[in-house]
Amino acid sequence: MNYWWPESTGTWEHSDGVYARINDEGFYYGQWDEMNWHEEKDLFPPGTVDIEARSTEDDEFYWFELKRALNSGDSYDWIFELGKKYGADPTGMVMIGMESEKGTFLRYIQFDIGAP
Repeated sequence: MNYWWPESTGTWEHSDGVYARINDEGFYYGQWDEMNWHEEKDLFPPGTVDIEARSTEDDEFYWFELKRALNSGDSYDWIFELGKKYGADPTGMVMIGMESEKGTFLRYIQFDIGAP
């Protein structure tokens, strides 16, 4: 899942990418430069990789769960607040995607942060 904010002026001031693979590996990217993501651990100062990723599959689907704190304390990461909506507007875009040998599927979404 990728998140960019605030409003784009040709580039985004902030960007955060959170990913999971089928093998339960989770990883973080930041500082999208309109061409490439950069691993947060390689940025200066380095960011932290503080995501938990899980995947399962059945006969029809792959299921993914990404988990991280609403505020990780890492200056590269998004900060979400309970009760707020994110994405699907010009001041913050959230994209989900799936990559496989058959190609890439991408969609913009909006989600609400609710209490656990």
